[in-house]
Amino acid sequence: MSLKSELRRGATRGYLHARILRGRVSGGRFTGVRILGYHRIADAADPLAVHPVRFRRQMELVRASGADVIALDAALDLLADGPVHGRYVCVTFDDAYRDNLEAAAPVLRSLDIPATIFVPTDVLDGTGGYWWYADPPPALTWDEVRSLDAEGLVSFGSHTCSHPHLPKVDAARAREELVRSRAVLAERLGHDVATFCYPAGLYGERDVALVREAGYRAALTTDPGVNRGDGDPFRLRRTLIYREDGERVFLAKLDGLVDEPSALLRRVRARRSRAGT
Repeated sequence: MSLKSELRRGATRGYLHARILRGRVSGGRFTGVRILGYHRIADAADPLAVHPVRFRRQMELVRASGADVIALDAALDLLADGPVHGRYVCVTFDDAYRDNLEAAAPVLRSLDIPATIFVPTDVLDGTGGYWWYADPPPALTWDEVRSLDAEGLVSFGSHTCSHPHLPKVDAARAREELVRSRAVLAERLGHDVATFCYPAGLYGERDVALVREAGYRAALTTDPGVNRGDGDPFRLRRTLIYREDGERVFLAKLDGLVDEPSALLRRVRARRSRAGT
């Protein structure tokens, strides 16, 4: 790693810890539904890969937190009836990596924690891939998806077909990604799926409208924060967990000490939203 990259990472960690300190002064202890967002669970030099040992510890902390750990569908019921007064946690995974089965599922089973995996269907069909990796990790197979789905602890949602940046494609392509991925999942699983997750968290007003039009019940973003039942179900907030998040940072994220987006993130989100209108 270059000195410039290391300095940038150090500055980012310092900024995050400063935000945690400010959060502890102003409070914490969220109320509502917190949706945790993971990608890979692996011992890999990948910012999206949380080490399996660290993942188990994080799930143990969730169980010990006093929050109710519930499935995403149950959370959607609570949010629809809102406002939510208790403390609830959901666990989600993006992209359907095979390590979700190999490393995450045993932890989820041992702690009885339900989860939802969002699937880019072309990747599992073999007609697409994890194009953002130079050396892509393996994906789940459809047989593995069906087995997990039948087990009942893990459910599945749509993550489009090819994982495009939705605001950058035309409306016809975006609509096809949303509709076809849901149809493929229903065919492969033998039942409908009702939840969607925006690839890379990128979306604009047009994309929100298209998700509604496609008949989904709700859609997840990567916008930080907690859901209390007073927001748009097609812009549900999520707390992303990364490889470098140690126990202190994880607990701060769980408690809501860094729920408010940084100034930089607000600017990035504004640009992304404008790109998708």
